[in-house]
Amino acid sequence: VINTVRAAVDYPFLVIPFVLVWFVLNRIATVWATPVAIVLAFGLVNADLGWGWLETARLLPNFEIVVPAFELIPILSIGIPLYLITMASQNLPGIAIMKGFGYEVPVRPVITSTGIATMIASFFGGFGMNLAAITAAINANDQAAKDPARRWVASFVGGLVYWLFAIGAGLFAAFVLAVPSELLLAVVGLALLPSFIASIGASLEDRSTRLPAAITFIVGAAGISVFGIGGAFWALVAGMLVLLWERLPLARAGRDG
Repeated sequence: VINTVRAAVDYPFLVIPFVLVWFVLNRIATVWATPVAIVLAFGLVNADLGWGWLETARLLPNFEIVVPAFELIPILSIGIPLYLITMASQNLPGIAIMKGFGYEVPVRPVITSTGIATMIASFFGGFGMNLAAITAAINANDQAAKDPARRWVASFVGGLVYWLFAIGAGLFAAFVLAVPSELLLAVVGLALLPSFIASIGASLEDRSTRLPAAITFIVGAAGISVFGIGGAFWALVAGMLVLLWERLPLARAGRDG
């Protein structure tokens, strides 16, 4: 979300128009605010870039068979860190986001099923089947559907869109590589704004957990990385430590005289 503000300063003529459109539609047609703003954003960026990026694009991806090789050193040096990063940056935040929107997540079955799915997908080049924290934040809020029981439709449609992007991966990758990263982050930030507002409101609503929630947000927003582990993990660690401290029983001053 912060990157949207930064991009508006660096690329005002590209960012400000689709941000204004988002604000207008958010008042009169909330459901369409984000999709229309994203389409407009990519249209403006393409108009600025021209069509030169098509010269390096491929309409269809190349399919190649990759035979897996089982070696102990790569499994230890890549597999374990990848597992820790996935847990810290996707699964744990994903579970926290789902619970923040009122969903009860069966943690053990979810982690087990995503682990098995990753093992199967690894034979085809897939390496990270997980809860996808950002996608969860977008699909779990009330803009996906007013009825929480119907929000799965957003995830289903999102899966279909992923398939479309996979088929046209070469074309999409060429466009993304041609676009300044700041503009892409601006679009993502705008899409996450409703989820950000809902999450902040829910996390600060309970007075007893307000301080841990604030610390979690501050550490996460700092974007730190320690031992190769991203800020999402350390934000959760900091928040949990503050929560434990807040709930630690302390002797009252002046007790027993």
